[in-house]
Amino acid sequence: MNFKHYILTRYNSGLFTDNLYKIEDKGLYMDSRLPWFKKHLKSLDNQTNQNFTHVVSIDPNTPEEYLRPILNAVYFAKTNSVFIYEKHIDWLKRQHKEEWLITSRLDNDDEYYPEFVETIQKNFKKERMVYDILTEKNGVTSGRGKNNSPFTTLFEPWTEGFKTIFSGGGHTELPKYYKCLRLPYGKALGKINIHGTNAYYK
Repeated sequence: MNFKHYILTRYNSGLFTDNLYKIEDKGLYMDSRLPWFKKHLKSLDNQTNQNFTHVVSIDPNTPEEYLRPILNAVYFAKTNSVFIYEKHIDWLKRQHKEEWLITSRLDNDDEYYPEFVETIQKNFKKERMVYDILTEKNGVTSGRGKNNSPFTTLFEPWTEGFKTIFSGGGHTELPKYYKCLRLPYGKALGKINIHGTNAYYK
């Protein structure tokens, strides 16, 4: 094995620090996200290939009343999850490096279907590139034309100034920096959950 695979989740980036997304009711955001995050964790527990680490980034100023239920949810999950209070790239700089790094992004209210990790790793290439996947929303399978969805995965050398899947100006701008392809798999590997506090309703 010459790679390590990390699934990166930003739980509440900057919410209690600089609040870049200008969320007015922070308590509502935190309370409403927890049930979706439990589904998110369950989808990782159900992966047919468990050769990955789930890294959850949390705003360091998150009040204890909101932090405790998140930690409790992870405690009862089977997935190998790590909590960090910094950017993913800073944490990864301190980890033992393999030749290649795989980073997949998954929002805290979305899910992977069980074959996601297995399919990504079966299609691993020693090439700096991005894979996007087909997703399901409200029972309908679809994919973006530019392969730049919130379900993208980046392959990159770990020892050559790695960037992670959160590089650049967000997932929509990935095609500016990388070759972005659709993963060769004919059905949805991710599920977008639509609810009252996600970006769909902004």
